[in-house]
Amino acid sequence: MQINVNHSQIAHVSALQTAIELGLDFLTIQEPYLINGEPLNSCSKGKIYCSKSHKSLIVILNPELIAYTKFKTDHIIILELHLKNLILNISSVYFPPHYNIDDSINEFLTYDFNRSFNIITGDFNCRFQTWGYNLEDHRGRKFMEFLTLNNLNICNIKEHGPTFISDCLKTGYPDLTIVSSALIDKVKQWGILDRHSFSDHRYIYFKMDLEFQPSTEFY
Repeated sequence: MQINVNHSQIAHVSALQTAIELGLDFLTIQEPYLINGEPLNSCSKGKIYCSKSHKSLIVILNPELIAYTKFKTDHIIILELHLKNLILNISSVYFPPHYNIDDSINEFLTYDFNRSFNIITGDFNCRFQTWGYNLEDHRGRKFMEFLTLNNLNICNIKEHGPTFISDCLKTGYPDLTIVSSALIDKVKQWGILDRHSFSDHRYIYFKMDLEFQPSTEFY
């Protein structure tokens, strides 16, 4: 599951509680609630991995998952998960809306997507019709070029509705689930959870059906 909690304490706590209640393997959070510069961990279950600026984090909830920090920048954290005979990389990413999009994309500069299986979750603040917007912007076009260059695919189903709804009913689709081309057919049940998140962003969930581990349900 993934969610931008927009620095809200109640949204952060609710996300952790929801992920535990649903028995999920991991949770990714963007713009977490911080206490003295550190992300809130209101549960004894789970290990937190953060980007350098603590703008993005991953909480590993399944104690059987073996995770290693593979890549870290100000706004990106990537973990390497060892799943029997498969190594899977999961990312939590936050692209600030007012940052130069080239600078945000360049945080991935030294990471090789073409030599790994990747699940990328995050709030990218980019507009493009592929994931639901009516209009495209420069950020969206640059990001789409980046995805194409690295053989990455969008999992979002725009018919499920916006991933962002503000108090003034402004809507958007900034939150994306992205996978390597080799994994696109393994993403099952991508959707938006029908549950109040206490954030202006909504919970996104998905299931991975990995042939490499037919007996394992990976969320």
